[in-house]
Amino acid sequence: MNKILIKEDINGYKFLYFDKDYACFLDRLCGLFNFENNYQNGIRVSTFISFLEKVSDRFHISREYILQNCDYFINDFNLLMQDFKQIGFDMESILDKQSFDVPYYWVFKREYINSFLKKCDDSYFFEQLTEFFGNFLKFQTTVFKSAELINLKDSLFNDFRDVASLKMVQNYQSRYDALLSQKPFDVAKIENLYKEIQAIILDDFKANITDINDYKPGNKFRFLCHSTSSVEWNPDYLDNYLSTSLLTEAHTDTYRCPYGFIVNPQYIVSMDCEDLYTRNSATDESELSIYSVLPKILSMNHLISGTKIYNEVVVRKDKPENLFLGIFCVTDGSRELNPIYIRAKLLQKSFPNLPIIDLDVTLYLPLEELSLTRNELIDSIREELGITSPIFDGYYDMYEPFWEKFMELKRNGDYELLDILSLFSYYYNVFESDSYGDNSKRNKTL
Repeated sequence: MNKILIKEDINGYKFLYFDKDYACFLDRLCGLFNFENNYQNGIRVSTFISFLEKVSDRFHISREYILQNCDYFINDFNLLMQDFKQIGFDMESILDKQSFDVPYYWVFKREYINSFLKKCDDSYFFEQLTEFFGNFLKFQTTVFKSAELINLKDSLFNDFRDVASLKMVQNYQSRYDALLSQKPFDVAKIENLYKEIQAIILDDFKANITDINDYKPGNKFRFLCHSTSSVEWNPDYLDNYLSTSLLTEAHTDTYRCPYGFIVNPQYIVSMDCEDLYTRNSATDESELSIYSVLPKILSMNHLISGTKIYNEVVVRKDKPENLFLGIFCVTDGSRELNPIYIRAKLLQKSFPNLPIIDLDVTLYLPLEELSLTRNELIDSIREELGITSPIFDGYYDMYEPFWEKFMELKRNGDYELLDILSLFSYYYNVFESDSYGDNSKRNKTL
């Protein structure tokens, strides 16, 4: 089978048929259309036209920027115009030549695409078109990369100052500024220097991740965590890239469920203080984010201080035994009384060698903010023990000594559900009469 075929169905509609490799290529073009799920049954030509229009929406390129900063791009621009003419696109009439003072948009009009496709009776011309789009994507990526290398400079060096000496920062900044001032603009050289600085920042970032063997409940921590929603491991779960969040005692929110895997920081490739909108199936780091062609590495201070709800740290795929260091869950420390802890235990069945790190948020909150958590825990324990005695005004406050002992128990770290129930049972016998309810279940803990 040819890479691309165009056929008509019985109703006269034209359909495009792709082999698998070509479908994957088109999918990587912008990630706006999932051809892998459709190529076997064909893609209707009108649907593909819509796809091209979506592609064109991403090509926001400033001609003013090209003219002023990237002189050598003009040759590429002229070659692209010639390629358009070869496949029947009169781009001179489509492009607004007067738009030099505002962002310049590449516009692909439906009628031009339609008129071209009507001439197609085999894959040759259409293959020319798709090859052109491939070249155009490379061109567009280079332009975007150039802009980002300029626009991200200040942020890059702010992060660099967090981890390096003033002398080192000044040295690298002089080199960076010198490359930016060169004409023509050498994207490759600046990108290499950009990555060199990022590597230094990343080394410091990794060094500040908490070793799970050193973690003690109540102490500060920095864990890279991938949140999941399943307790059963699927060997096909991992994509090319995995999204994680840096969790700390101040930020324990994730983009999904509050349990999952603690991930090895050696595989970090990009990060931001908010959602990166990662394409986890990307085949190259330049394709990772919808809104950026350059991976970002922030200092630990920047990522933590800039996180409002949750952050995203992207890591490279590897074998689970290399990638995962432990299983995390964010709970109130009540062990099996907490459903999140139970799900972490179920997930551990697929990875029995991975320890569970119970990130107990109550250990990091002021006591005055914990009354609701205390009351909910007492309700859960009463239900577990089958206690039916009535709750009266001041009931929960009466158990404040239990709560203080429970917090002390959690800080020691080595305890189980039975220890919690036994502790509560002791105070129940102190504070409440055995005449209330059926205490048979409670007595088994004593």
